[in-house]
Amino acid sequence: ATAKHAYQADGDDELTFAKGDKLTILRDAEDEGWYVCVDSKGRQGVAPATHVMQDDSSALGSTTTGSASKGGRTATAKHAYQADSQDELTFAKGDKLTIVSEAEDEGWFNARDAFGRAGLVPATHVVEDSTTGGSQEGTTISAVQSFLASAPAAAKGRQGVAKFAYSADGDDELTFAKGDRLTILRDAEDEGWYHCRDERGREGLAPSTHVVQDGPPPAGGGGGAAAPKGRPAYAKFRYEAGGDDELTFDKGDRLTILKDAEDEGWLECLDKNGRQGLAPNTHIAEGEPPAGAAPAAPAAPA
Repeated sequence: ATAKHAYQADGDDELTFAKGDKLTILRDAEDEGWYVCVDSKGRQGVAPATHVMQDDSSALGSTTTGSASKGGRTATAKHAYQADSQDELTFAKGDKLTIVSEAEDEGWFNARDAFGRAGLVPATHVVEDSTTGGSQEGTTISAVQSFLASAPAAAKGRQGVAKFAYSADGDDELTFAKGDRLTILRDAEDEGWYHCRDERGREGLAPSTHVVQDGPPPAGGGGGAAAPKGRPAYAKFRYEAGGDDELTFDKGDRLTILKDAEDEGWLECLDKNGRQGLAPNTHIAEGEPPAGAAPAAPAAPA
């Protein structure tokens, strides 16, 4: 299908798209006048039917990408899989699936089960049903499985939580609410931004000031995003956060200074648990903590 008009998502379950964008209609949504769609980047969500025009009279679920034939490719589950998030499908060994398209993350597919439910499935768990005559378009499932034969499911990245709500200012950004769960896939090219995936499988940029990690990144990377680079530092005095965007820390705690904050006298830091926030520079010293007691703490900058 093709977008007749641009649309800005008004909720976490909706897609943002521009006029002329190609979409795959998976099925009618529960709310009348809406479709459940996948965009060209593999992001899934609902779109208003008034903004989408089917390219032909084919049934819902026909794909607009070159990686699958009309209606998708049929496949069988080699192993059972339990969904790890809301954007994935749970299925049993032997279940029939329809592969709609390759997902943005290597080693995953956008698929539908026999009940019409759509979601992500790991390529390691499905095998394409044999076909006779004619060649398939694009990359086949079997080719991907050959590459991933001995590999586990694709790495998911670091888990994080939205400290504040954010409304996307561009097509490459994510809109999310305070408290939403996000997966940090990697650091973005622009400093201060993460490339993330939300709970519905949509990917985009999120400002690092709005996202806090659940814990420190795994040692050695493990396929996730690289640990943020910064300058080692320590807390000269204890500080109690005065807002949701600030850090609480004790005297002597190790910190990582990421950058100067926009407000003068403040630093953007990571604490010892991988949480990110603001800290007053009057309370922070670069390097290793020295021996001996520190003087009384000064007031934080206004």
